[in-house]
Amino acid sequence: MSVTNEIDIFQNKLREFNEASSRLSTLDDFSKHTEERRKVFEGFGANVSSEYKDIAISFEDLLEKFFFVTLVNRRKIDGINSLIRFSIDSKNSIALAQGIRALLEHACVLAMISSEIEKLKKGLEGLNEFSKIKSLFNKSDSFIYRCYFGKSSKVESDKTKQAVHINDGLNLLKAKFSQIDKDYDYLCEFVHPNHGSNLLVSTSDIAQYITSIVSNFDREEIIRMIAIGNKTLESVEKDESFLYSMIGILGTTANRFTTKGTKLSNVFSVRKPEIRGNGKTKETALFVSNGRGAVEEIEFIYSYFEKQSYQIYGRTVVDISENFIYDLYDTNKGKVWVKVSIEGQ
Repeated sequence: MSVTNEIDIFQNKLREFNEASSRLSTLDDFSKHTEERRKVFEGFGANVSSEYKDIAISFEDLLEKFFFVTLVNRRKIDGINSLIRFSIDSKNSIALAQGIRALLEHACVLAMISSEIEKLKKGLEGLNEFSKIKSLFNKSDSFIYRCYFGKSSKVESDKTKQAVHINDGLNLLKAKFSQIDKDYDYLCEFVHPNHGSNLLVSTSDIAQYITSIVSNFDREEIIRMIAIGNKTLESVEKDESFLYSMIGILGTTANRFTTKGTKLSNVFSVRKPEIRGNGKTKETALFVSNGRGAVEEIEFIYSYFEKQSYQIYGRTVVDISENFIYDLYDTNKGKVWVKVSIEGQ
């Protein structure tokens, strides 16, 4: 692919990301999205145990922190992307290298946050003992603390207060991009004051000539940087989408605390999904007969697709009627109808 096409694709992704950030700005005052449930939890009286109330409030705290650090990273990435757009428009290769390396570092952090919230969700499944639940919460809380308040090991000797390490994120990203650690090392060569960054403003032949900081972008180094930027932004978008989904799913779990008569043993219980229908028509759409609301139903449907080796290419909302949303999935096995409850069951 030519450098022009690669840059055009990257600029389009950056523009779309920026547009999505504008829409997501409604989430910046994130506390207002959770304050109603928090008030319910804090208002629990003598009709619930102290352990039940403690777990409910602690769970809400943790979800808010995951939400917060995800949004913080989004806003930092917005700033990084502004730098990258400027560097492309001005053909400033030094700024481009700085921006794409910073983007990759923040992609690493998002990968680590995604991994941690997934561990939390899986760890909570089936748990009903206060001490074990609190222990799991504390591990995630410690991780979130390091994400936001963590400092360099050079100034902080306490490992629990040190920032998360980029190498841990790179190891997670290698599952998606096998050469990502080498890409990171490559970018570092152009950020540090050594031959890499020198090469961006000069030839490799000493004393032949020196160019200005504005470089010709039709060169091997720039093409590789842009390619790294493209796949890094793709990783960012996927991890952010995953995080918002997981926060939504866990938020639905938190809502169970508000159901009258619910016990701690029931909140994190795992149901075996009962899938009905064959998905061939609207009338025989796949649906979950024992789901606790739309989020759990969708989770069960996706689990069913995975077990049945379905590959999903797309989804379209076709109809909303009779308290159900009817979706038509495009898969490797053809079109599949699915219906999901509008309200919790």
